[in-house]
Amino acid sequence: MARLVVKIKSNLTYKIDRLRNKFRQFESGTLSEFIKQKLADDGRYLHEMKTEINSITQNTKLTVEEKAIEIIRLLAHSTIHPVKFQEELKEISEILKDKPSLTQSGNRWLKEQQSKWFE
Repeated sequence: MARLVVKIKSNLTYKIDRLRNKFRQFESGTLSEFIKQKLADDGRYLHEMKTEINSITQNTKLTVEEKAIEIIRLLAHSTIHPVKFQEELKEISEILKDKPSLTQSGNRWLKEQQSKWFE
């Protein structure tokens, strides 16, 4: 998952830098001010995404699986094209595929409890 986070942050930084360059291209004027405001809003949104990614990855109360789910949810609303992090998502999918499902874990727990009850 670390590779995915690095890739996301890298793409966000790249997009922020591109917005800054576009912002500098516009001079004064009504239309230019409108466009600059839109670019500034987009930049703030990208910074908020970086902050949210940091918050998720640094949250010690979340399991790795929960962090992955939160990051994927965040990506669903991002402005980063999915092709940019497709390989990293495949890796996470492969790792999660090998984990027992909630049903499997629940069944295992139930069997353990039943064996204790009927000893």
